[in-house]
Amino acid sequence: MSTTPREALAEWKHLDMLDPEEHPETQNHGIVVLLDQDPILAQLVAAWHNVPIGVDPNPNEPMPPDIPEYKLLRWVWARITPDPIPTWLETAGLPERPDFIRKCWSAIDNRMVFPDGTRSRWAQQFVTRRVREAL
Repeated sequence: MSTTPREALAEWKHLDMLDPEEHPETQNHGIVVLLDQDPILAQLVAAWHNVPIGVDPNPNEPMPPDIPEYKLLRWVWARITPDPIPTWLETAGLPERPDFIRKCWSAIDNRMVFPDGTRSRWAQQFVTRRVREAL
């Protein structure tokens, strides 16, 4: 059964909102550790809400059968036009360098940010805590 980008995003967001007490497999404390240890990654995740997100030209198109399931996340992100990464880096005040692009992909691959312009619950809590500490 093929998955569409719309279905994939809905599933990722559903998993993100499950109660971690009832569904311990959804706990993603690892991203908080990553964000806490990497100020550039934290800067990128904080800037994500200000990035204008392009569109998927056909969010109901099934994933081609020749793409393995583990590549679903990258396939969904590759469909967004225009590519949000250059604007994301600019919004975060970072140059478009390979090491910073890899950090964007780290945020994406760890589902810290979603292709609809939102952040995961864990990333949002981290950013909110950091903002409160700064005030």
